[in-house]
Amino acid sequence: MSTKQLQQTDSSRLLVALGGINHEKADVRLREKLALDREKQCAVMEQLCADNAVSEAVCYSTCNRTEIVVVKHPAAATRELRSCVEHVLSELAGDDCPHLSEQIYHLGGKGAVQHLFRVASGLDSMVLGETQILGQLKRAAALAREFRYSQTVLTRMFDRAFSTAKKARTETEISVGAVSISYAAKELAREIFGPLDGASVLLCGAGETAELMLKHLSRAGVAELVIANRTIERAAALVEKYGGAAVSLTDAARHLSRADIVIGSCSLGADDPILFNKSQVLSSAKQRDGRPQFFIDLGVPRNFGEDINQLDTAFLYNVDDLSGVADANRELRSEAAAEAEQIVAKAAEDFSRWLQMFSFQPIIRDLYLNSEELGNAQIELTLKRIRPFIQGDEEPVRQALSDLTKALSKKILARPVSAFKTEAENDPSVEAAFRELFEVPGVSQSKR
Repeated sequence: MSTKQLQQTDSSRLLVALGGINHEKADVRLREKLALDREKQCAVMEQLCADNAVSEAVCYSTCNRTEIVVVKHPAAATRELRSCVEHVLSELAGDDCPHLSEQIYHLGGKGAVQHLFRVASGLDSMVLGETQILGQLKRAAALAREFRYSQTVLTRMFDRAFSTAKKARTETEISVGAVSISYAAKELAREIFGPLDGASVLLCGAGETAELMLKHLSRAGVAELVIANRTIERAAALVEKYGGAAVSLTDAARHLSRADIVIGSCSLGADDPILFNKSQVLSSAKQRDGRPQFFIDLGVPRNFGEDINQLDTAFLYNVDDLSGVADANRELRSEAAAEAEQIVAKAAEDFSRWLQMFSFQPIIRDLYLNSEELGNAQIELTLKRIRPFIQGDEEPVRQALSDLTKALSKKILARPVSAFKTEAENDPSVEAAFRELFEVPGVSQSKR
């Protein structure tokens, strides 16, 4: 099921909404503008939650997507949430993306839930079944919880997404084999360079993606490997496991001319300079006597300058160029994907049912608060009438009357509340009728 198929908002009382961009519609040029590091994630969540209508928010970025999930109390119109998400993403993208709104998708209610569960399970990834996304989502959810942008609803929603992803990967073969962006990059390198056992590789970066890349390169038996990283200790730790040489990222250019394949997997900030540009590669090409050099850029934002492709002996590929490997992988796992989709759909349905019941809690709470206020008023009227007949302290009588009215209230309201939950699940308009029937004013509808 594609993002486009999920884009229709269901008719239920909207509580959760999701908006963003991904590799299906937005190319790497746009995705890198919307890439969120930890600092930007916090700024976006703070901005969203400053709106009185939004009570919770989580946002995350990967090389293939940037997405925002929000909760609004009380239920909000899809249009309002769409405007909110588009405003935030437009600020990040700047003025040079006039058609950004056409590339943003918006999902509400069960559609938003199912999309998140599909993302966590690797069903919405460029490389079907890839596992890196789960760690990236967990870090984003933990950051939101740390600063209390994620509370009851989104904490439960993300936890359920993680357990659903585990179930999908355990009970199907969606993730059997080496499926990751790093694997796809290795396959691309093999396709364009041939056997890698004689290749010299310069790998820039030493994070999770880089280590996965090293696993695949070591199995392919590359002849020479240089790992460049900001923190040379991290590069040295990877060298101990996979071999090669560790250098500082600032010294990477000195090793450029020796590399047949150059891979960029660094997490660059918006203000960080790119690692290599046309002039640097041109200088390297002069020392290579016309031998071709392949650049695979796994970074979002990108690590290498686009102008490298202008050189006759340099060939630059980015994450969007991995689609061929991704398509082959998708065909191999189509049966497992169908099984995983069923698991995700069932989990999304279950969570949406809980979500809807959770969204009805305010009116039920208001009903009981209203009933309690009416009961207290009646207790005072009753005490006024019977006070002449009370011997001694009247507090025990007041307490007995209070217990009586609460017990009666619970018994009288039990059946209407049960009926409301059943009917409102299928017809959101029941809530307004319920409030009018029982004269519930909405005591607890303010933002939490």
